[in-house]
Formats: sequence, C-alpha cells, structure tokens
Amino acid sequence: MKKHINLIFAAAAFTAVFASCSKSEASGKNLSFVEDIPTIQAFTQEAVPLSDLEKIVKAGINTQSAMNGQPWHFSVVTNKELLDKISKDMASGMKRMPAPDGDKLPPPPPSSAGAKAGMGDSPAAIIISAKDGSEFDAGLATQLMTIEAVSLGYGTKIISSPIIALNGENQAEYKKALEIPETMNAKAVILIGKYDKSKADAVTGATPRKAKDEVVSFITNNLLAEDNTKSESQEETVQPIKEKDSNSKSTFILNSPIKADYYISRTYGYYNNLFTKELELHEGIDFVVKGGTPVYPAYDGTVTISAFDNGLGNYIIISHPNGFKTCYCHLREVFVKKGETVSTKNKIALVGNTGKSTEPHLGFRLYDSNGNTINPTKYFKELPKPTISPEKNR
Repeated sequence: MKKHINLIFAAAAFTAVFASCSKSEASGKNLSFVEDIPTIQAFTQEAVPLSDLEKIVKAGINTQSAMNGQPWHFSVVTNKELLDKISKDMASGMKRMPAPDGDKLPPPPPSSAGAKAGMGDSPAAIIISAKDGSEFDAGLATQLMTIEAVSLGYGTKIISSPIIALNGENQAEYKKALEIPETMNAKAVILIGKYDKSKADAVTGATPRKAKDEVVSFITNNLLAEDNTKSESQEETVQPIKEKDSNSKSTFILNSPIKADYYISRTYGYYNNLFTKELELHEGIDFVVKGGTPVYPAYDGTVTISAFDNGLGNYIIISHPNGFKTCYCHLREVFVKKGETVSTKNKIALVGNTGKSTEPHLGFRLYDSNGNTINPTKYFKELPKPTISPEKNR
C-alpha cells in the first residue's frame, strides 16, 4: 500500500523541522471566528499545498497535553486511492471494530442523502492516532488543527466514522500504509479543502445549542467578613456568590421583534453572501415578512443609534441595562430617535428592503458588552421558528 501514498508525514519528522518554532502562529491572529466555524459538506478537489498542510499539522504537534511525551501521531494523506479505499471499507461494513465475546458488532455507518462529505470527498485528510486513554488530548489537537486550517482559508470537517475501518480487520494493513505506531490506534479524521460553492448545503453550521446559563456553572469564592471570635485554626465556610442583578445575562430574555407571521431565512452562522457569493459570517437572524410590518424592541432599553448605512439600510441600535445591544436593519421607516427610552410594547419601525437586501425582511443582530455580535437564538425565550411558508411572501 505504501507505494500508493503521495503524501504521508509522521509527527516525529515535523517535530525536528519545527523545533525552533514552538510559539503558535495563531498568537497574532484574530480568533473571534472560532465560535462559529462551519462544517464543510462538499469539497472541491483543488489540491492543498504542502506548505499549508505543514502549518496545519504544526498546530496539532504544538497542542498542550496532560500526557508526558507526544501522545499522538498524524498521518497526512492526499492519495485519492487510499482515501477511497477507506471510504469503501466504511460503506461495506466489512472492516468494523472487533466486538468483545458475546457482543454484537456495531452496524455500519448509515448513508444519508444530500451533500454529506465523507472520507475520499476532500483533497486532503489528517488521521490522528493515539494510545488508548489519550482521546481527550487527540481531541485538543484536532480542534487546533481545524482552527489553523480555517485561518488559512480552508474548510474542514471532523469525522470519526472512518475509525471503524481503520481499526477493524485490516488494521495492520492501514497502520503500515499510514505509518501509525503499533502502540496507537486511529482516533479521529479531519477532512481539509476548499468548499464547493456550486453545491447546495455545502456549508452547515452547528445545531442549536442550549443557552449558556443551562450548561455553564461559575463557581467563585465569597470573602467572608473577619470574625474575631474565631481562632486562627478554625476553618471558614466559603459560599458561592449568587447573581442578584435583575439585569444580568441570566435574566436577559429576548422577545420576538416581529409579532406578525414570518419565517426565518437565515440564522447566525456562515453562508454564501448573496451579493459577493463568498463565504462569510451572517451576524444575525433574518425575519422575512411583508414590507411595512411593525417592528418592536426585543428588550427594553434606550435608542443609541438611528441612522442609515449602505449595507444595513435604515437601522436602529438599542442599548440594554446589561450592556448588550440589539440592532434592527433594512427598515422602511423609523419612528424613534437617539436617546428615546423604549419598551417591548413600542412600535419602533416598519420592515423594509433598504441597504443590501434582496427582499423585505428584518435583519436582527445582538451585540455583547464588548461590541461583538453573538448568536441571538441563545437568548430568545423560544427559538424563532417559521410561522408561515416562504411562498406566501415571495
């Protein structure tokens, strides 16, 4: 199999090459895009240059690890024949992981319709191998290589389904072809390449996530007042601080700015720009509704901007007590001025088609206290859902 491989690198070789470059190249980059890295479901076959693959693997090699020594190995593969063979082994279900005595083999990975990139669909793939028990460290390396690839202008998709074939009945053959150490097993695969703009659903975002307050706990220490009646040997009981601010993020729940029937055409995430056709971050939610429909504040606050922008059209920004701001774009008519205090019951504007817009809709954005756009869906009382079909507004 080795003669079929055009490009396979062992991590040890890269360690020597980059020994003098321990500092991550990402240190000077703006990594605000990390929160919304998309998944590529359709790749072109444009080759990824060797120099870029070296940078991507370097990010994996330099990943911090709790394990002593290098806990992973990278096989960088551009050989189409080898990638296709792994893909066929996955599809056939013949090269699956051996099961313990008495257990049934897991079913082969299901096939799905539509653009769903898999092994063999991208021009390059990096297979990460590690010793059993090092999966967490390998996961960290996978994420950093993904960030580096995206920063270089490539799309990626992280998959684990090929592991069934790589660690299955033909594991010895694959280990030899991929130069995987005998003590390691394949753990994950990153597909790398340019995304195919001609394919529908070539780029997908993450499925909706729960709100931060549902999945994150902040545990802090509250300094207790000094008690002179205690001896120095007595232990103090420290209680966690509880959030009591009525304007905290935990109580910041947005209302729908549109009370009429609407549908959502785009949410927060990466899409092809309707004008430039380039992939870029769509920084809000598009409520498609009839022109002239009233717009209401999603939360009580004070109008800080009421103006026109070539891209946003007529727009309003409202500041809220917790430091967040909401933005309402592409408006036909505006009824409020800077400095006015508004509530969710006040009609502030009418839906329009101003600025860079292809149809009447409300472009809604949410800014955090640092002025960065964030995903608004996490803050709505209920995620905005389509209430009418698109055909009714077109």
